[in-house]
Amino acid sequence: MKNRIRECRKAAGISQTELSNVLGVSFVSISRYERGLSEPNLATWERLAKALHVSPAYLVGWSNKPKHMTINVPKGGTLTIFN
Repeated sequence: MKNRIRECRKAAGISQTELSNVLGVSFVSISRYERGLSEPNLATWERLAKALHVSPAYLVGWSNKPKHMTINVPKGGTLTIFN
């Protein structure tokens, strides 16, 4: 499956090793994710998106909107807005 991990990592100006250190996975895992040889689990997709400052949906390729904003709303809820 085509994803945007490599594109977003390069745009952020970080190496595979730096990203792997942030996520606590091996740089080999990052390389495999980028080449589509391995698929991150849901928690890793979320950590990747946070580290790369994009929405998980953008990173996976489900959306063309790279960023999102989360707003806390009364009674402990959140509202996510994609721009």
